[in-house]
Amino acid sequence: MINDIFMNVGGDIESLLYADDGAIWKRGRNIRHVINCIQSAILQVERWSYNWGFKMSVTKSCYMLFTRKKKVDNVQLKLYGHNMERVSEFKYLGLWFDEKCLWKNLNLLSMEEERELRLKRTEEIL
Repeated sequence: MINDIFMNVGGDIESLLYADDGAIWKRGRNIRHVINCIQSAILQVERWSYNWGFKMSVTKSCYMLFTRKKKVDNVQLKLYGHNMERVSEFKYLGLWFDEKCLWKNLNLLSMEEERELRLKRTEEIL
């Protein structure tokens, strides 16, 4: 049932669904076109929810623009006629995303740290 939630969002919209956590996105240089496509996809998800008797939480739903531009104003997406919150970072499936794609919250291990961690895990098993 929920696996088809993004089926009708459009061929140029990418999506990801894991259990009840979903995300949609679109790449492009023309911000107006991207926003219009995403809003259309959101409307399709709304239609799906009405057909199945679900309602998405507007307060738990948000959007982010991934861009290297200094400022992008006058962008608003709506879910069930309510403005969605625009965020500068969010956590999805344990991974933090930020609008500049800096991955500042990602903890990367050096090769030496990774080797030591594997060695410790091996010792714990033995």
